[in-house]
Amino acid sequence: MLAGSIIGGAGEELLAGFPAGDSFALANAIGALLEAPITIEDRDSQVLAFSGRQDEADRTRIQTVLGRAVPQHARHAQERAGVFKRLYASDKPIFVDTPLIEGVAGLPRVATAVRAGDQVLGSIWVAVPGPLGPEKEHMLVDAAKVVALHLLRHRVGVDVDRQVRADLVATALAEGPAAPEAIERLRLAHRPVTVMAMAVSDTAATSTPGAPTSRQLLERTADALSFHLSVVIPGSVAALVGDVCYAIVPGSAPDTDDLPEKAQSAARDFLHRASDGLTGVVLGIGRAVNSAGPADLARSRRDADRTLRALRQRPGRRVARYSEVQVDALLLDIGDLLHNEGGLLDGPIQQLRTYDQGNGTALVDTLTAWLDSLGNVLSASASLDVHPNTFRYRLRRAAEIAGMDLNDPEKRFAAMLELRTMRADSP
Repeated sequence: MLAGSIIGGAGEELLAGFPAGDSFALANAIGALLEAPITIEDRDSQVLAFSGRQDEADRTRIQTVLGRAVPQHARHAQERAGVFKRLYASDKPIFVDTPLIEGVAGLPRVATAVRAGDQVLGSIWVAVPGPLGPEKEHMLVDAAKVVALHLLRHRVGVDVDRQVRADLVATALAEGPAAPEAIERLRLAHRPVTVMAMAVSDTAATSTPGAPTSRQLLERTADALSFHLSVVIPGSVAALVGDVCYAIVPGSAPDTDDLPEKAQSAARDFLHRASDGLTGVVLGIGRAVNSAGPADLARSRRDADRTLRALRQRPGRRVARYSEVQVDALLLDIGDLLHNEGGLLDGPIQQLRTYDQGNGTALVDTLTAWLDSLGNVLSASASLDVHPNTFRYRLRRAAEIAGMDLNDPEKRFAAMLELRTMRADSP
């Protein structure tokens, strides 16, 4: 049997006789006992370890091992069939007829939950022709207890690494006295970098029982982004700081100007590869800076933050560089300034809005259509489905009430700016 006490020997920490950091050795041992290929997965169906002989299973298992995660189509089919509900509710292994559930050829599975007390840490999946016999089923139950020890240790190690990384990233981006040392420890000193910021909307999580909360979804997405960037742009470091995942993306001296575009391409690729589970995610990318000094990093971070805010005002767009939304960000800043000062005093649009509210008219819409159409009455009246003569009358009335000379370019610009700040404040 695999179950046993935690022991140590030869200076190496062992868990039930297996090296504490070698989950693959444990997976191979379980596979040998059961005489079948197995995978050890977390609650998100990410593969933590697998045994040999995977080529004896089927195409789905091979895709799972190569991608280090169960393919989305297979996981969705299992969710629809209630497999995970059965798995996490049972204290014994369950038989899963995956060929029937997924509609593809292959071997069925026997799965058992891996628990620490009442908490489900993950699961073990065995590819087999049919249900296990009582002896092997008992072996699998014992194996799950040992796997739980390894997953708990893995979780502690991951949590510690995550916290250290988050502290370093937060310190590096804060422009404080400790920032230079943090930048050095992240191995980013004297390198061109850009800062990427990622956020997840509060509505991204579903209310389905067992579904992740917004915070859990944010943490999982941050881990996924960190892994993705480490592969596509080596040297990148990402961590969750508050409700935003910040990534510092390095480049080489010749490609400093192209670095934001490179980061944007990586962000789009990330969303494309994991689009099934990443609704409500937006990513903003700051300007490139030639050297990862504290002041430069802080500036790129502010750019990324402002880009995120601009994206949230534009439903549908999910990735942008600061240079693409800088005007929108400036309008939001102006709106903040006006709000802090009590609003624009006696602005023409505010005067018309007050008049409309008191008289049931739509003079703000009239002036807005005219400004948006660059003074083309025919185009503006058509956009409101109003006769041109009626539109001209309403436009003259709007100018009278607002005390606005429509021929004055400065007055037109002021009205357009007021309109834009109102739109930015209320998307």
